[in-house]
Amino acid sequence: GTYNQMESLQGIESLRVLVEPDTRDAHKIGLTELQIKTDVELQLQQANITVVDGTPGEVPTLYVLYVNLTVLSLENIIPSDTDPGVTVSIEIELRQPATLVRDPSIVTFGAITWTQSLLGSSSLEMAHTAIREQIRNQVDIFLNDYRTANPIAPS
Repeated sequence: GTYNQMESLQGIESLRVLVEPDTRDAHKIGLTELQIKTDVELQLQQANITVVDGTPGEVPTLYVLYVNLTVLSLENIIPSDTDPGVTVSIEIELRQPATLVRDPSIVTFGAITWTQSLLGSSSLEMAHTAIREQIRNQVDIFLNDYRTANPIAPS
């Protein structure tokens, strides 16, 4: 990410994961919102980032890692006897509160301060595995920027 994107990650200790898949074609290849959310949450936890999911009694967070997945099966667009494949768009965004420079009394709660996106394609047969792997890769980019912004102090 850019310097400003990395800088915006400083001091964030917990995240909520929000996944918005384009469900129809994503479900066709066996991808669910819960599966993607669980994958991303596990990655964050392995990086020692507290994941908040809205469980009663936990401390809420204002920081959201948003995963937007759009899957388009080409089977209805490209008639073919072979595997027509899918195209996929993956967007990973960090959304957090921010104030406006022109009027600091105005606070927005969903400002996108870090973003990474990918547009790709896959065979229908490999789509499930390939898309999960690409989401992991995109989250790894986020985690690398997060670690740069929040270095672990030497003990």
